Amino acid sequence: MTLLTNASRGIFATLALLGVLAFASMPAFAQRVHHRSSAVLDAIQPELKFENVPLSDALDFIRDTSQANVIVDWKALESVNVDRDSLINLHLRNVTLRKALNIILDEAAPGDVLTFYMDDNVIEVTTQEKADSIMFTMVYPVQDLLVQIPQFTQQDLSGLVSAVSSSSGQSTTLGGGQTATNLSSGGGAGSALGQGTSNSQNIKTQADAGADLVKLITDTVRPEVWRQNGGNCSISFYNGLLIVTAPRSVQEAIGGPID
Repeated sequence: MTLLTNASRGIFATLALLGVLAFASMPAFAQRVHHRSSAVLDAIQPELKFENVPLSDALDFIRDTSQANVIVDWKALESVNVDRDSLINLHLRNVTLRKALNIILDEAAPGDVLTFYMDDNVIEVTTQEKADSIMFTMVYPVQDLLVQIPQFTQQDLSGLVSAVSSSSGQSTTLGGGQTATNLSSGGGAGSALGQGTSNSQNIKTQADAGADLVKLITDTVRPEVWRQNGGNCSISFYNGLLIVTAPRSVQEAIGGPID
């Protein structure tokens, strides 16, 4: 099993946060639809056992047992040499409907040729190519992801500790008899803090941080589909917002399910 590097963990954490922010920005009605769709696709299927069962029968069985609305674009499937009689062989227990559909479609045509998506409580099975021909534009608020935290060096911190240690320790009487030590006088901690922020000059502007986020996504989420890499999808950053025009599968890789 390959372990994730710190860099890759950072990438997935960023994309996960994007999903949270995108979901948080949905209208209340869209969130209710999202919950309904997720409930259908995440429903557990107790047992599925198909031995040389035609694809059409396997999907009919899924439809009947899950009570989900499943439609199949057979014309699209036939364009990639998958028909109703393509044989399915699998035996699964206690898997979600989402996982079951993924395995069935991969059994019918290995290699991400087929896919499905849910729209208005209807699951449509089609080809990845046809699904990718339908573009969506989504706006993700990402300003919170771009907050830069100054990185102090050990020298900065040593200077601060030294300043605190050597401060005059003058006290000012406050209300209620409390006292506060004046740490900012004559080379004390206050001036050390000011000097200790020299590295803040390395903090990126919001535009630069946004550009880095765009590059992170175009390098990691289906790189071949982006306009920068010769594809048809677009992504741009403007004023704390990430604006993405891409197929459903790409949007879901960035921000989670949009159904």
